[in-house]
Amino acid sequence: MPQAVVPIDERRPPPLWRNLSFQLMWLSTAASGFGDRMIELVALPMLGVLGDSAQAASITAAIYFWFFLPWLFISPFGGWLADTLPRKWVMLGCDEGRAALLLLAAFMVPAGLAASQIPPTENWKVYAILFGVGALAAIFSPTRNALIPQIVPARQLNPANSMILGIGVIASLIGYLLGGWLLKEYSVRNGIIVALLCYAVTGLFWAFLRPAPRTGLDVERDLSEWTRFVRAITYIRTHRPVLRLILLNALLWSVAMVVASAIAALCKQRYGITTDFMWWFAIMSAMLGVGMLLAAAFVTWINVRREADTVVLAVVFVTGLVLIVLGLNRSYPVALVLATLVGFGGGVVMIMIATQIQLITPNFILGRVGGVREVLSNVIAVAVNFAVWQYSADSTLIVMLYPLALLLMGIAIYGLVRHLVGGPMPSGLGNLIWRSLRVYTAVWYRLRWIGRDHVPHAGPVILAPNHTAGLDPFLLQAALPRLVCWLMLTEYRLRIAWWLWDTCQPIALDRDSSDMNKIRQIVGRLRQDAVVGIFPEGELQRTKRQLMPFQPGLAVIAKRSNAVIVPVWIDGTPKWHNMIWHFLIPSRCTIVFGEPYKPDPHGDNEAIMADLRRRMLALRDALPGRRDTEPTAPVAAAAP
Repeated sequence: MPQAVVPIDERRPPPLWRNLSFQLMWLSTAASGFGDRMIELVALPMLGVLGDSAQAASITAAIYFWFFLPWLFISPFGGWLADTLPRKWVMLGCDEGRAALLLLAAFMVPAGLAASQIPPTENWKVYAILFGVGALAAIFSPTRNALIPQIVPARQLNPANSMILGIGVIASLIGYLLGGWLLKEYSVRNGIIVALLCYAVTGLFWAFLRPAPRTGLDVERDLSEWTRFVRAITYIRTHRPVLRLILLNALLWSVAMVVASAIAALCKQRYGITTDFMWWFAIMSAMLGVGMLLAAAFVTWINVRREADTVVLAVVFVTGLVLIVLGLNRSYPVALVLATLVGFGGGVVMIMIATQIQLITPNFILGRVGGVREVLSNVIAVAVNFAVWQYSADSTLIVMLYPLALLLMGIAIYGLVRHLVGGPMPSGLGNLIWRSLRVYTAVWYRLRWIGRDHVPHAGPVILAPNHTAGLDPFLLQAALPRLVCWLMLTEYRLRIAWWLWDTCQPIALDRDSSDMNKIRQIVGRLRQDAVVGIFPEGELQRTKRQLMPFQPGLAVIAKRSNAVIVPVWIDGTPKWHNMIWHFLIPSRCTIVFGEPYKPDPHGDNEAIMADLRRRMLALRDALPGRRDTEPTAPVAAAAP
């Protein structure tokens, strides 16, 4: 008799719009995005960007340099604060501090003057404000990233990060467009005051967050602060996936700095914009934000945590191609489209990197890891902005787009080759197909699995699933890191697809051969320690979700091969008679793997199949919210 199956706790968490703490974070992030853009736009005329001889790229780079310079040494302190003090109070202090700095900035410009009327300002005063705001942002960023897992369940991290980025981008777009309009038509000081109020008011929202307690704090309770920081460095250095993500993030952030400065150079040099420069520059910068907003929607839709590396590297490669086209392009309308694509690629990569780091890093050390990530991301960014500020002309910066694009493409190709051909499958082609299949099933079928650890990592295994649709073998293979050998008729093994058969290694059976010959073939493969998938029903359910009578052949195979049987239940596949639609209609599929067991080698075949049937139905009954609820067919097995 099968063991009692404990009901599987797979209840979906409440949607993010019902999570009050997340909504408060969402609104406060919007205020930060708006305020940051206003600071950037106000600094441009105060530093003289509207002068005829001004190098727009150089001034833009100077703004980014002074904003990101404090990140180099404040970010580790911010990470320490995030892991030491209550994170929501740290966030509140950062927002109110930025509001105070904007109040100082408001008194640095005369009242009632638009951007074109601003007299020359002592540059050091502008740089000091940028430095102060950047210092608080260097604390704000790692703290917020560490706080998200305390208010959002792990399965909602991708959508949560996407929504945080999305609202930040929307607020940035509003900041660019509204800010550009205010600077052109109305008072610069009034624009600063609007941003100031956003920080001051929404910053108070942090006080009302209700984050979950941090776990693992007792691990470091007796350690000094220096030892804690060293442990964060050691963690990053010894955990290669985290280190690779941080280094890739640093590279992309430095490229983003070059692109942000290059937009000003492109507007002046390539597109000949001299009239209303601030407005057209703001529009093109806003299109980067539109792309990031689309990226947030895209990542929310695909919600891929598995095989995130494949998606990230593919997007990095395409973004490199788009940068080359952007450097060659001479049309402003086309540039708007290209800027949107660049923003889209950067947004996808940044969201997925942030999610992966949050998933694989312990929460009690997440703040310090985030601080180190910010330092590494901004070392190169600060160096790039300093070089552009001091030495680069607009034309030189445009040329720099090409080698950076080639660098991105080269890294992406190298990473894709290593990632796609490396893996658990027996060949590089098999790993390429397997990883592509995982992305496809995760996006199109929202595939999730439960109890995969029940499948042994070695030795002969018989997978015994219900047969709901033509895509069942693909779903199971996507869920398992071991090659699953399926049964097929020799007549369907076409020569033109030899590469596919060499990869998936099916067990080809002759239609006219005897049942015993077929059983001997299957047993022979199992004795080679293979995983063999056998549908006990022997036929496809198609439009009905009714567990058909079982064929006794599986019992014979299990007894002769000494293989363990893993019962499997598949739920949620498309219900269509034509199998082609099984691969075209999206759905939400779930696979439940039961505990492996060996049948009695001397038991009756029908009793073994009845036992398997009970185990499979127990898996079905333990799955909450299942979609396939039709009654099953009679238990009696069909004749051999």
